[in-house]
Amino acid sequence: MKITIDNKMIEKLKLSKGQFFYMLSLANEISNEELDELLNTKFLISQNISTGKHFLTHSGVKVLNEILIKSQNTPKSEKDRIDELAKELQNLYPKGKKPGTNNYWRGNFPEIRDRLINFFKKVGDYPNDVVIQATKNYIDSFQGDTRLMKTLKYFISKKRMDGNIEYDLLTFIENMDSKDEDGTLKTTRLI
Repeated sequence: MKITIDNKMIEKLKLSKGQFFYMLSLANEISNEELDELLNTKFLISQNISTGKHFLTHSGVKVLNEILIKSQNTPKSEKDRIDELAKELQNLYPKGKKPGTNNYWRGNFPEIRDRLINFFKKVGDYPNDVVIQATKNYIDSFQGDTRLMKTLKYFISKKRMDGNIEYDLLTFIENMDSKDEDGTLKTTRLI
């Protein structure tokens, strides 16, 4: 089964995404055995003891994202373009781990590719050369002092504690034409 959902149609009917998906979940009610399997066998959801509400575990979020990403029809030429872009961005970043962390600067290829796919679906498409230049501008803005620089995956997108997603890549794309008062290209360091 493939389902395509248009955010504009949800808004047109004056529903929030949460309301729509809750209604969809009610339309696809699961048995107590299936719920028990999600909770106690697959550990994809958990339950808040004080409120009794269910929530997705880290593994549950990962499985849900994998299904959503791999269910999308991306033409082969588009996949090839994104694969090429992911490799180029990885090559721009330093090798090895970010000092003081267990995180690799470049991440891994499937993770970077999937973040780019989601990025383009959320904010719109940009040519490879624009994304590459924005990434170079970001790296250059640190002038060699990478202590506050984000790893590649978090530069593309990062979910904040409040649930909102920040897109530093988009910020650098949208501000590529910004110039300082002296006429030089402005590179803004994000913290």
